[in-house]
Amino acid sequence: MIAGLVGQTLNGYRISERLGQGASAVVYKADQIALNRAVTLKVIETSNRDGYERLLRESQVLAQFKRPGIRQVFSIESAGSYTFAVLEFAESSLRGLMEERRRASRVLSCSETARILMPIAEVLDYLHRHGWLHMDIKPENILLADGDRALLADFGVAQPFGVPQSRGTPAYVAPEVISSDALGAAADIYSLGVVIYEMLAGRPPFLGDTPLALWHQHSHATPPRADRVHRGCSNSAAWVVARALEKTPQARYVTAGVLMDTLARADTVSVRLPTLPRRRPGWTAVGAASLACAAFLSVRTFLPPVSSAPPTPSPVVGAPAPTGMNVPAPFPKPTATYQPDAELPAPTVTLAPSLTPAPRPTLTQAPPSPTSVSVACRNSDFVPGAVINAPAANAALSRGAIAVRGTAALPGSVGYELLYRGEGEKANDFHFVMARAGERVEDGELGVWNTAALPKGSYVIRLRVKLRDGNYKDCDAPIRLE
Repeated sequence: MIAGLVGQTLNGYRISERLGQGASAVVYKADQIALNRAVTLKVIETSNRDGYERLLRESQVLAQFKRPGIRQVFSIESAGSYTFAVLEFAESSLRGLMEERRRASRVLSCSETARILMPIAEVLDYLHRHGWLHMDIKPENILLADGDRALLADFGVAQPFGVPQSRGTPAYVAPEVISSDALGAAADIYSLGVVIYEMLAGRPPFLGDTPLALWHQHSHATPPRADRVHRGCSNSAAWVVARALEKTPQARYVTAGVLMDTLARADTVSVRLPTLPRRRPGWTAVGAASLACAAFLSVRTFLPPVSSAPPTPSPVVGAPAPTGMNVPAPFPKPTATYQPDAELPAPTVTLAPSLTPAPRPTLTQAPPSPTSVSVACRNSDFVPGAVINAPAANAALSRGAIAVRGTAALPGSVGYELLYRGEGEKANDFHFVMARAGERVEDGELGVWNTAALPKGSYVIRLRVKLRDGNYKDCDAPIRLE
């Protein structure tokens, strides 16, 4: 066993504080006398061959990668019966910051989370481009130096892509690691998603007393959405994290950088829909019926006379616009940057009922602005696509929470995204709103667009369905914010 070394000097390093202990090593803070700087010493007994080999291997891996977000190793030295690695010093860890917030009954905000983890995502993308996995992403291994500079530490179980050689920490491990499938970048992205969940919700997505219980939940259970665990988490940020925690590796974000970029923009579109007021005790069935009747009559005055003509079908992307409708031509199909690791199953979607576009009457008083937009996914004969229902075209909407409603039924590895762009922006310069995969939504809410902070003007809402070949099928609906 390593005796207490605080106060001793090893090879010119004066040990001042014990920071922690692992399976075979003890970690100390020390002052490097010659250079007058603080360093971290990871000390093991030289006679511990397993510990010595692990320390040597970790240091050699660290020496290969030189990135600002990776904790540097300066040297490996021996003194007496001890061998130690000299590492870059960090004042605290993400775990320590999260514990401080927990004691104050607070969690990290979406913007704080994105700022802290962005350098970690850059490091992971760098490792993945070189075919390496960290395999142990967790708050204890994310260090904070110089106040808020994040460093990724502990490469003791890092490995090249392939069959897992270590399962890492059970609370943060990806499902494919447990099943011993071939591993790729998605395994680290899943673990990073677990860390994000814990930062935003104040607790991990899964809780268990044993590694087996945690492994089972990661493989088979769906965690509660982060915004339902902690009200401080926005709903759009919760959906971002949910996609990072998909069971299927191909359904997650392509890179850690894409995950963090998406999370960084989530706060700009997050919204919490107001709940309906409770029924007042004095209401009766007759009173409720009278109120409903009055509301119907007031809305009916703004509607045109009912026509006996057959209904006009909903416009399909790429088809000519029906007479009398102002339906814009679709945008050119962009080339997707999404490159799945494996062939995805062909998506199948349900056909939503077509709605009849009513002619807009000439009114002396403007009707109330709608608070939702209808959207539907449908199949074509050759390739799955999407279409905006006619009532959405040229709709005038009040700024605020706009619920995008419709029908979607997609296989587990295929998803859709809701995006928007404003007047004057480039055709493909759309802003992220929400993305989902593998969910069946029948005549329900597909997403929420928070327009409270946006200026008045013309906008386009786009529904994008991902195809199995990596491309997209888009459809757009022009609207106007009043």
